[in-house]
Amino acid sequence: MTQVPPCTITMVVRRVVIIAEDAACHLCHMRQGKMIKIERVSHLKRLPPKTTIWRCCLHVFGIVTFLCLSSYATAAPHQTRPYRSVQAVYLPSLSVSKSELPKTLRMAAAAQVNALVVDIKDGDGAVSLPDAVSISLATMQPSERLIDVKHLIGFSHARGWYVVARIAILLDACLAQKHPEWVVRGPDSSAITNGSKTACGEVSFLSPYVDQVWEYNIALAKAAMKAGFDEIQLDYVRFADEPGVRLTFPHQKHDKRSRSAVISAGVAMVRRALPTLAPLSVDVFGRVVRGGDEEIGQDVRLLAPYVDYICPMLYPSLWDKGEFGVADPARSPYEIIRHSMLELQEQLQGLAHSPYIRPWLQHGNWPPVPYGRVETQAQFKALSELGVYDWTLWQSDGDYQAEEIRLFPIDAEGGIQGEGGIQGHPLN
Repeated sequence: MTQVPPCTITMVVRRVVIIAEDAACHLCHMRQGKMIKIERVSHLKRLPPKTTIWRCCLHVFGIVTFLCLSSYATAAPHQTRPYRSVQAVYLPSLSVSKSELPKTLRMAAAAQVNALVVDIKDGDGAVSLPDAVSISLATMQPSERLIDVKHLIGFSHARGWYVVARIAILLDACLAQKHPEWVVRGPDSSAITNGSKTACGEVSFLSPYVDQVWEYNIALAKAAMKAGFDEIQLDYVRFADEPGVRLTFPHQKHDKRSRSAVISAGVAMVRRALPTLAPLSVDVFGRVVRGGDEEIGQDVRLLAPYVDYICPMLYPSLWDKGEFGVADPARSPYEIIRHSMLELQEQLQGLAHSPYIRPWLQHGNWPPVPYGRVETQAQFKALSELGVYDWTLWQSDGDYQAEEIRLFPIDAEGGIQGEGGIQGHPLN
């Protein structure tokens, strides 16, 4: 057997320790979601040649630190929480206000869904949860748009329904108005927006490097859980999608982490702040089913340890022509959902913690093709053939036709049968 020269072993050990310490520095930002800088201590070349004992001590310190922080960063965020099969519709806050709630609940019952995804705070930044009035940074919706929490939660839980609180994190017009110093800016120092305007002004992107942004949204999430919501869903957990534009991010300073690491650290911060048994989900762009996207900072493999559900926005109308070899994605709902799900399932294979997939599907008057019963059911069919029965329908105004989204039985050949509840599916 070939003898390895001692000098080679020393070099390898030295390199491993330095890498370990760098990894420890990288992982330590996970603690409470904040970056805690740890200066690398074992720059061995700086040590006098006779400090062998100190060198060994520093080796041990580096390795122990790495192992401890690695265990903390990967094991602590995730605790086993019960799986819940969800077939949901998205509802803006007005749909669950006191005046509109009865109509909305009748629609949901007729549609035979078993969950509701409700806006606590959308990108406009106005908060619709009455219990959040005491949170200092919150800008409340007008009273007529506040959620009727008592009757929403009471009715839903009495029927065995699941209620999800959706919170837009890094797109917030009202918070941008209160703290313009937290807003992402372009080369000309103008705010980066999504082009919309609200009562609070332009709907602007906030810097993911600002801890106060995360802490504010954590306070909203805690208030929602206390009010009786069953799950927290994070949306707009990403960098602004501005390829090729040089952006300025407040509080970034000398942070050299990748964008995906920054976003996953923020989600880890939310996870640790919530009660252990509180389910957490995160929305991601549809295109990340093919791999991490550093432009927006979303990588499902990095997010996976901290969430129970990954919710990709698979809307067929948003895919470019030719994607997955499909000539016209908007008119091919079955093919797009099937191909994109297969890509995502492959990405999540082999992870120590693989979250459940609950995709967003489209419904209603999307250009260029309105999605009615046929298109909606085609999306359900594509999922069911892959063993996935969880989904949320998106219709921005919450105006759904129950007969178009009601689940239909699927026969042995995968064909959609007549009306009635879906048979053999794990509905709760």
